[in-house]
Amino acid sequence: MHPGDILGQSHADVVLSQLSQKIMRVLHKAEEKAENKPVLKQKLNELQGLWGVEHKRLHRHLYKLGPEQAVDFTVA
Repeated sequence: MHPGDILGQSHADVVLSQLSQKIMRVLHKAEEKAENKPVLKQKLNELQGLWGVEHKRLHRHLYKLGPEQAVDFTVA
């Protein structure tokens, strides 16, 4: 059995899920640290503006886009 065989997901779906989870862990830690660091809070707000998505909802946004469009979104 390969990772992409689980629940009919492609390997790209599995990789996107793993990447999304990692991004969310990093953003969560950044958000906690931003409480005491105004510059970091400003950067998180800038990312939200660039992405057009609240950073707390980024994983859902990437999931809705799907693997191919998520690649375009992340490298743009």
